[in-house]
Parts: sequence; structure tokens; C-alpha cells
Amino acid sequence: MTLAVAVYMLFINWKLTIVLLITFPFMLYITRVFGKRIRMSFRSVQSSAGDVSNELQDSISGMRLIQSFKNEELNQGGLRSVIRKI
Repeated sequence: MTLAVAVYMLFINWKLTIVLLITFPFMLYITRVFGKRIRMSFRSVQSSAGDVSNELQDSISGMRLIQSFKNEELNQGGLRSVIRKI
């Protein structure tokens, strides 16, 4: 199938097909290199978002207990420190 497409492209516009076939390996290499970097960055962002989400969940689930002991300022400080790490 791929060979048939390449032959058809050569028939339609051989100059453009040659340019494509020459640059295609370079494009694959660039895609792999940047793909790895993007995946690593995405994992870092997801981890940070998870930390914020966990801290927020703890704050929300323990809100009544915190309010009963008047420790709201302490809890807000913990959430702020997690957000500042990002």
C-alpha cells in the first residue's frame, strides 16, 4: 500500500515526492527527540498537578475538623507551599 502511494505521488509530482522522501527521516528523528522531551515534561506537570490535587482533597475532606480546631491558617499555609513549588 505504501509503495503504491509513493508511486502515485511520483506520478503526480516527482519533485515534491523526492523532497518529501529526503526530508522524511529527518522529520521522524525530530519527532522522536521532541516526543521524549514532551513526555518527560508532561509527567512532571502531571506530578505537580497530582500534588496540588492531593493537598486540596485533604483540605476539603478535613475542613470541618480544621474549622473546629481553628487551624485554618495552618492548612492554607500547607496548600500555598505546595502551589509555590510548581
